Amino acid sequence: LWVRPYGTFSHPNSLAGFLLVALFFLKKQRDFLGKKFFLLLGVLTLLLTFSRAALMAGWAVFLWERRKKKLNWGGWLLFLPLFFLFPWQKSWQERWWLLKASGEIWKKRPLLGVGWDNFFFFLPHVWDFSRSARVLLQPVHNIFLLLLTQAGGGAFLLLFGLKKILGKKLFSSLFLLIFLTGMVDHYWLTLPQNMFLLGVVLGEES
Repeated sequence: LWVRPYGTFSHPNSLAGFLLVALFFLKKQRDFLGKKFFLLLGVLTLLLTFSRAALMAGWAVFLWERRKKKLNWGGWLLFLPLFFLFPWQKSWQERWWLLKASGEIWKKRPLLGVGWDNFFFFLPHVWDFSRSARVLLQPVHNIFLLLLTQAGGGAFLLLFGLKKILGKKLFSSLFLLIFLTGMVDHYWLTLPQNMFLLGVVLGEES
C-alpha cells in the first residue's frame, strides 16, 4: 500500500493545491531571509504529493508568466511524463460519473440549487448503480459545477459580479492556478485550509 503524503490535510490533492498557490503567492513577495529555502522546501513537498493536476497547472502557469520572454517549447514537453505517473483511467472515469450526476442533480433545482453541502444527499438518488454497486460519495470534481448544483444559476450572477470587480486581475497567476485545479477537483469550495487560502487570494487580488 502506497500512501501519498498529506500532512494535516484530508487529501494529498488538497495539500498540493494549497502548496501550489502558496508558493506562487510567496514568490511574489519581497525577498526575505530564508525565502529561497521555503520555496525549495515547498516545491519538493509538492512533488512528493504526486498530484498531477497541481503539477501540470503549476508548470503551465509558470510558463505562461514567461510568455513575453523567449519561450522554450521544450518546457511544455515536461507535461508528458505527468500523464504516466499513475493510471489515469479510474480517476477520470469517476470524475466523469460525478460530472453526469451533477447535471442530473442540477435539473432538480436549477435556479436556487439543492443547498450548500447537500450534494451528498442528492447523489444516491441520481446514481446509476449499473456503473458500480456503491455510490461514490464525493462532490463533483469541478468547483463551478459544484457551485451551480448547490447554489443554483443565481450564483453565477455573483461570479459575473466578481469578474466586473476584479477585471484583468482574474488573469493573475493565483486565479489561474485556482481555475485550473478547480476544473478537476473540489477542495477550493469544500475543505477548510483551501477555502481559507482562497479568501486570502480574493483579498490580495481585489
